[in-house]
Amino acid sequence: MTELEVSINNSTNEPEQEFRALIGPLEEKLGMRIRCTLVDWSEAWSEMMKIVLYKHGPVISQVGNTWMGSLDSTDGIRSLTSVEISRIGSASSFHPAAWQTVISESGH
Repeated sequence: MTELEVSINNSTNEPEQEFRALIGPLEEKLGMRIRCTLVDWSEAWSEMMKIVLYKHGPVISQVGNTWMGSLDSTDGIRSLTSVEISRIGSASSFHPAAWQTVISESGH
């Protein structure tokens, strides 16, 4: 079974349990195991910069939307392809304000 690593911030009382409850149906739909790595909020920025610098780490990471400009300017993010978006729904599957926070000026 294919495995995907995702990092999330340790920002609630039970972040991994909450993540598992949300992600379970997606694992079934995609036919893959999604491994969750918890990152303490106080270390999240430095961990993200290591991932960007060394190009090694989780495929998907939870980040604050205020970080998007900095990550975009370092090529630390990439656009999802239309195929990838179609596998999770579409732009209309997300709240419009949330979707707009991840649209970058450089097209990432």
